[in-house]
Amino acid sequence: MADESSALTFSVQKSGLFLETRSRTKIAAYASATALRKANSPTMGRGPSRDEIAEAVAKCLFLKPSQQDKSKFFEHVGPTVDWEGVRHYTRQAVRSRVSAATLSSHFTAQLAVLDAALEPQLFLGGAGLCFSDLALYIALNACFAAFDDEHKWALCNASRWYDLLQHRVKDLNPPEDLRCATLVSFAYDAPDPLPAVASLAPLIGAAAASSSAPAAAAAAPAAGGKDAGERPPVDEAARAASKAKKEAEKKDKAAKKEAAPAPGAVVERAVDISWLDIRVGVIIAAEAHPDSDKLYIETIDLGEEAPRQVRRSFSPFHSHRPIHTVPFT
Repeated sequence: MADESSALTFSVQKSGLFLETRSRTKIAAYASATALRKANSPTMGRGPSRDEIAEAVAKCLFLKPSQQDKSKFFEHVGPTVDWEGVRHYTRQAVRSRVSAATLSSHFTAQLAVLDAALEPQLFLGGAGLCFSDLALYIALNACFAAFDDEHKWALCNASRWYDLLQHRVKDLNPPEDLRCATLVSFAYDAPDPLPAVASLAPLIGAAAASSSAPAAAAAAPAAGGKDAGERPPVDEAARAASKAKKEAEKKDKAAKKEAAPAPGAVVERAVDISWLDIRVGVIIAAEAHPDSDKLYIETIDLGEEAPRQVRRSFSPFHSHRPIHTVPFT
């Protein structure tokens, strides 16, 4: 117990998370709760693997990572930070507190993995800052801002890690669009015992969506206008009406499709004489075609600017002789 308490004291002092470090009983209670969790959970003692940490990081960033991405996550951060890379990996991050509260169960599941990884170390990559620390700090700002104290203390190692980063990243001169407008606040007094991750309820549930959404929207920060115009979750009645409308449109479209004739089908229609373009002309001349025994070359006057010349096959019914001024329709 003494080793765990001293290790915790060092972690708290390094993290910047403002616990009651003046009270040794607070630290002892936290260490006891951690030991109890280890005893009740066979997986907590070993901690997550590097690949499990990378998968949890990717899910918080809403990315499907390649092996190259997973290697990138654990790259050491040097004096010059790759902020363009951070911007690229956080392009799909949730920026709204209302959205983060709605997805609280998703974030809680992934942060539980990271919380176990951060129990014996300051950063995700170990003792030193790595790329995923910076990317996740930017991506989880709305998440930690939406979390209540119960969520923060259930994920106490992740909370300690986040609080450390929000005081340290500002010294790394991040670009203006990646700066977090306000610092996330953390409770000073740790509950005894600490809440369990399994006991956490969604911040905005299906049943309480309509009542929780206005409160979450009111708590959203006004800086930067990130949450301006954020719509609360759709209530069940509106969702059902929208679904019924879509089903009706789908049935109507299917009925029209059935009524339409199949491609290539012959459609019987009544004969309309107006479809024809009937004209009367005079055959001015008709001579045998030089290259055929069955064709005549006819010159027909239809009353247009110039006569038309056509080829016609009626030689079996007429002898081969010149024809002049023979009326023909």
